Amino acid sequence: MKPYNSRFHGKPSDGPGWKNPLVWGAAALGAAASAAVFRLNSRTQSDAKNKLEQKIMGLPGVVDVAVLTRRTMTTYRIQAQVQTDLDPQDPNLKALAEQVLKTVWDQAQTGPAAIDLQVRSNDPQAPLVTSKDLDFEAEIAYPHEVFDRLGAPACDPDWRP
Repeated sequence: MKPYNSRFHGKPSDGPGWKNPLVWGAAALGAAASAAVFRLNSRTQSDAKNKLEQKIMGLPGVVDVAVLTRRTMTTYRIQAQVQTDLDPQDPNLKALAEQVLKTVWDQAQTGPAAIDLQVRSNDPQAPLVTSKDLDFEAEIAYPHEVFDRLGAPACDPDWRP
């Protein structure tokens, strides 16, 4: 059986394989460049996440916040979990959830994104306030739905769904 890289004469081909030091150098340079880009990208995302958490923490009534950004095939999904000191029956709880939704929508790191919002009152037994409680179709507010309610995000005023 002949090897796959044999030439017409039946001799194995040396060809421009991994024996060439320039090929090794190019591969090493490519690996180093992609590692640097990955580190820079993860640091930028971490900085943006921290800024978004600080913006949400600046809203009145917010005690704690956790933001998680997930990249799906073509869009981002931002999960924002907010702990408040408001009572479950407080009418300002939904208003706070609306403010958090607008803050996440207007952030500039990912642009328009699906938002998975969870606002918890000071009572751990009380149900969460989610996007569904804000009259969205599901617990995740998709970009076209948020656009219908809030308009284009501040980070990209020309964006349309």
